[in-house]
Amino acid sequence: MRIVITFVLLSLSIISQGQMTKDSLLRKMADEVCVELQDLDLKGKSRDKIEMELGMAMMPIVFKYEKDIDKTFGIQLKGEKDGQAIGKLLGVQLVKSCPTFLNFFLENPEVTQEIVNENDDSMDEELGILSKKGTLEKIVKGEFTYLQIKSLDGKTEKLWWLEHFEGADGLLKSPNDFLNKTYVFKYTEKEVYNSVLNDYIKVKILAGIGD
Repeated sequence: MRIVITFVLLSLSIISQGQMTKDSLLRKMADEVCVELQDLDLKGKSRDKIEMELGMAMMPIVFKYEKDIDKTFGIQLKGEKDGQAIGKLLGVQLVKSCPTFLNFFLENPEVTQEIVNENDDSMDEELGILSKKGTLEKIVKGEFTYLQIKSLDGKTEKLWWLEHFEGADGLLKSPNDFLNKTYVFKYTEKEVYNSVLNDYIKVKILAGIGD
């Protein structure tokens, strides 16, 4: 299984506040992988060598939790793409909780720069993350909070705050500091059931906010 490591340099954390099972499973797996990584020495090695050795360290843990991964994420480990999908999610958690993992890339700046130049927005594309630049007009609180933004084309839109996202902590701490300023908003589109319309409607779920 070839582990794609572009996630190391992209701060995508899209774990729902209501999906603690996913969060717990990723943390548990990451803790076990981190132990395995402590004996690796990847300084000065090529990208292929780094990917290979990281993959070899991750694979036993991933297959150990194969049934949990299927049940929790709906990912069945039947091919390379399945391994890459869970590898990316696990990698995001490793960046957050395993200093050893992150240090591999700090020790290999040339490999890190190669990944940045090569992949750019590939992670967003694979996860179905869209982006829109606009001004944050207001934050409407309720059982489900949403951000009202005005995009550059003058259209007013709602981005629902249903999951933790990049930039959420700052928004929680000082929401007024964000108002009437222009940002790049990342979001995903999901279909939800509307009981009044008796039909499914597409809504935008906030996935990130940044300059």
